[in-house]
Amino acid sequence: MAQITLHIGAPRTGTTVLQKYIFPHIQNSSYCGKRPHHSALIHSWGLRDAGQFFAGQPAGGMTQELREQALRYILTMSFHLALESPPREDAVRAFLSEAISRLVRVAVGGSVLLSTERLLDTAASLNGSHLVGPGRDVVFPVHPLAKACTAAGITPRIVVCLREPVSYLASKYSRTSFQRTAGGLPAQTPREYIQSQSELESTLPGSSVLSVAEHTPFLKAMHALGFVKAVGFKELIGSDDVLGMLGLENEGKYSFQQFPVENDLGVNAAKKALIMEKIHSSLDQCGWLARVKNAQMYD
Repeated sequence: MAQITLHIGAPRTGTTVLQKYIFPHIQNSSYCGKRPHHSALIHSWGLRDAGQFFAGQPAGGMTQELREQALRYILTMSFHLALESPPREDAVRAFLSEAISRLVRVAVGGSVLLSTERLLDTAASLNGSHLVGPGRDVVFPVHPLAKACTAAGITPRIVVCLREPVSYLASKYSRTSFQRTAGGLPAQTPREYIQSQSELESTLPGSSVLSVAEHTPFLKAMHALGFVKAVGFKELIGSDDVLGMLGLENEGKYSFQQFPVENDLGVNAAKKALIMEKIHSSLDQCGWLARVKNAQMYD
């Protein structure tokens, strides 16, 4: 039976360790994951390029090239469909569904695991911005991708790990600050970060980091897209059977303790505590603290 599992993070929940050390060992599905520290997108592409790529794949077997390139084409089309007014929308939507069908046909047991936390970010949430202009994405790419799976006759399984909201937002803020510095963007204070995401959420509900921190409505939105397997971050990193906890059954047993820590931003304990304190107070000042706390389901 054909199956698509979408592992969507959330960001800052051990995704790099999963992608680098654990997911490559699965035996009962074909794993197509973003290569750690590399872009998931193809920045110059066309439907003809994607069509030639998928049409040229063998009827059986899954090469490493297919795993990486298929993921990049599928995600690039999903991100295209997340735009406010995507060019050639119907054609891209139809081809995305066909690409998913073709990928499943060459997968181990007709089962595919796609993994990237970029499915839970818009450009504005990724960069800590509240600005949304023409040609920008307005929904998380998981939405068009999940709908394309359904159009292909496959109800997707959506696997997501959620953190305690304040610690999640503090970690996301630290990562965004690092990215902004690397990209030459102005630094943000925690208050500016939360304020910008609050404004983004008011303009485009469900497109900011705050929407992921508000567990109950976020999971309701995911349930509208497919079957959902949600786990808590603390529970996941403490498990001796990570794959089983994520709903990937009859696989080997692995734990986070077996592997190096990845994406440590070099923030010491004192600074982490200060960021947590400032994120907490900023959420309170912006009217979000009670919302995320009341909706919290996982630690």
